[in-house]
Amino acid sequence: MKECAIWQVRKSLSGNLWHSGRRVYVENTKISFQTIRERLQCVSSILNLGNLLTLIFHNMKSIDPCPCDPQKTFEECCGLYLNGKAVSPTAETLMRSRYSAYVKKDHNYLLRTWHTSSRPTEESLDMPDNFSWTGLEILDTEAGGTEEQSGTVEFVAHYQTSSITNRLHEKSSFVREDGQWYYVDGKTLSSQPVRSEKKGRNDPCPCGSGKKYKKCCLGQ
Repeated sequence: MKECAIWQVRKSLSGNLWHSGRRVYVENTKISFQTIRERLQCVSSILNLGNLLTLIFHNMKSIDPCPCDPQKTFEECCGLYLNGKAVSPTAETLMRSRYSAYVKKDHNYLLRTWHTSSRPTEESLDMPDNFSWTGLEILDTEAGGTEEQSGTVEFVAHYQTSSITNRLHEKSSFVREDGQWYYVDGKTLSSQPVRSEKKGRNDPCPCGSGKKYKKCCLGQ
């Protein structure tokens, strides 16, 4: 394709057009149909490139792994709840979505799904800059189904501070009011370092994603 620029096309196609045979006269400038066609094709290519980049960007967002389960995309999993497209149908689903909200630092969702009887201030949700959540394991769920009004979820959440990998073992309580599940409180069963040595860049990531540490949680 010949080099072209949008301003050339705009300049050539501005003003009144009339033609005689295979020539077109634009503001007393004679150009051929072939020239116009080439410049229109150039504009079309530029527009198509923009659409392609938009599509690529959208697909990159759609394959973003969900923090609660790297085997699923955020868009099809917890993203439905954080973005307000759906309401968590079970206590476990809410627990997973709240973990994702912690990872995404979505304080609005955390407060919205926190029962008013125990809801904290937004400032209390702030974490240090060197803190990052790195993985979630659901150990047990009691009740908390679509037709139930209460339930508990026992889980282990892995997190990292600097080069120290830790785990939070908690049993959380949830209630359902007017069709909406809310987090009430949690009983911490353990919170301790599980690995104190510095991770190698090529070691398996402690979050359990199956990726190398350098391609997973190291950059978070």
